[in-house]
Parts: sequence; C-alpha cells; structure tokens
Amino acid sequence: LFLRHATTERDIVERAAQMAITRSLSLNHQGFLPAHCITQLLSTNSFLKHSVPIRDWIGAQILNCATPLHPVMTHLLKAYASSCVTVFENKSPNTPFSEEFILVSSQKLA
Repeated sequence: LFLRHATTERDIVERAAQMAITRSLSLNHQGFLPAHCITQLLSTNSFLKHSVPIRDWIGAQILNCATPLHPVMTHLLKAYASSCVTVFENKSPNTPFSEEFILVSSQKLA
C-alpha cells in the first residue's frame, strides 16, 4: 500500500523545478525556503541524474533577491556551479550563466 503512494526522486526533482521562487528574498526571510530544497537536490546531483534543468529557476531567484542577501543564496550558487562541472559520463543539463546575465543581475542588486 505504501509503495503505491510513494514519490520517486524524479517526481520530487520535477516538482522542485516548478516551485515558486521566494519574492524579494533577503536575510529577513526565515524558515525553510524553496532555495534550501533546490540547494539540497543540487548537492545530491538529483537534477543531473534525472536530466532536469534548473538554471531558469535559479536565475529567477537571483533576480528576486534583495539586500541584505540571504545566506542560502551563496550555498545555492556554489551548489549550482558545482553541478555545471560534472564528473559523470552524462552531460549536465545545467549550464553556466552567461556573462551578460551576471552583469545585468549584479547591476540590479547594486
């Protein structure tokens, strides 16, 4: 009975990629945030294992940050950067952000 209702890792990853971002994410937000979930799934290579891209979600979250920056963002960006450089045989669905995106997002946060 339990196994019929169990959620697979792939289901979790696909649902996580569709989660709403946290608007105006800053140090003022408390508790468990969607960015914590994405960070955990990135650190276990779950998006890579199931070929689910997450770059657009992370980009949207970056653009919806406010100062002071929440510490989860540094962990999220580190986990994402690590996922872009894979040691697995299969190609990572995650690609680095363009220089243009980085420049635009850093100007927005300034």
